[in-house]
Amino acid sequence: MYHNLTTTTSSALHSIRQPVYKTTTIAPPPPQQQPQNQTCNNNTALDVLRLMDGLELAVSPDICVSLVVECTRKGDAIEAAELYAHIKKNARIVSFLKTLSGLCLLNRILLMLVTCGCFDIAHQLFDEMPHRNSISLAIVIAELVDNHLFEQALWLFVKMHRRVIYQDNDMGLQVVVVSFLKSCLHLKKVNLGKMLHGWLLRMGYNRGLIVDTALVEFYGKSGCLWEANHVFFDHIRMVDRRDTVLWTGIIVNNCREKCYKEVIRIFQEMGEAGVRMNEYTFSTVLKACGRISSDKSLGQQVHGNAIKLDLGTHVFVMCTLIDMYGRCGLLKDAKKVFDMMDHRSKRNSAGWNAMVTGLIHHGFYIEALKMLYEMEAAGLQPQKSMIDEGLEHKHIVPNMMRSLLSVFFGPSYGNSSAKKVAEQT
Repeated sequence: MYHNLTTTTSSALHSIRQPVYKTTTIAPPPPQQQPQNQTCNNNTALDVLRLMDGLELAVSPDICVSLVVECTRKGDAIEAAELYAHIKKNARIVSFLKTLSGLCLLNRILLMLVTCGCFDIAHQLFDEMPHRNSISLAIVIAELVDNHLFEQALWLFVKMHRRVIYQDNDMGLQVVVVSFLKSCLHLKKVNLGKMLHGWLLRMGYNRGLIVDTALVEFYGKSGCLWEANHVFFDHIRMVDRRDTVLWTGIIVNNCREKCYKEVIRIFQEMGEAGVRMNEYTFSTVLKACGRISSDKSLGQQVHGNAIKLDLGTHVFVMCTLIDMYGRCGLLKDAKKVFDMMDHRSKRNSAGWNAMVTGLIHHGFYIEALKMLYEMEAAGLQPQKSMIDEGLEHKHIVPNMMRSLLSVFFGPSYGNSSAKKVAEQT
């Protein structure tokens, strides 16, 4: 159920035979003395604790925190397990850990064990903790999600969410919610994610930007566009209007659900609100413009905005520009961007496929075939789904075109494409 810590140690000794020389014996160079500070750096946190015990020096919680933090940074599983075992033998530290003041140190120890891969020991510590807060729960749930143990993460939250201490603007709670929603998304448990959202509302917790962004992504990828839009507009109305990730996320959601006019509307509102845009924003909006081919100037205007923000030469944006211009029938503009990608050494498979699809879409079969051969010479593979999409819009496809395409996609391609076109007509 949980990951087991497996530690492999090797203790084999290899003897090296000294070389025998016939005439002279060459003495090996004297061993170099190791600098004193380097020796000190090799001491582990456990060595420090043993030294202090040997000198009968009291180990304060502050010293223990420093040693735990250093061990967490190193990420050594054996050292982490031994350090935790040694801490449990210190009566003074154990007594401190049982108090509410010791919760911070307990959480640091829990994080050390998780970071170093001591999952079984970490889960045992979590079960035995006299006090827990949202940070404690967040550490374990995040570890389970990182290891794709989504069912266990959901079960742990359902079991423990009433037994931990929450606070306003609680970072631990935010990590718990994000991890929970990620688990629901992977397991396709949409209703469970909605129940968590309802629980947050009932408890009156201030969700904040991180949680609302996670909710927008969860609802969007689950196909719940209305809920995603509600969270988004509620957030920008009540809290923050300037987060790029949140705005881009809601634009991506609407584009995924083919609400292209809504994408343009939100993009315009994003500009009016003064929100910073990035390459993902523009690539998504340009994709929507390509689907609204009735207004060819729309994509050109968005392209102009991308150039003003110095994002017009980003590889994501350029690939989408080729696709958008190709769909709108502006093939000269598409070719101009395509050539610019070659000049900047950014031409990739997506750019090639978008250019070929645009040519096929508008009946330029000879030019498309030339580009397919050039693409093959460049060591890139045409994407069959994009070529099919280009052919779907043509009711009459020359037999020569279907035959030549079968060279790239197999002998059955021409027959299957012809059948598909025949069914459409």
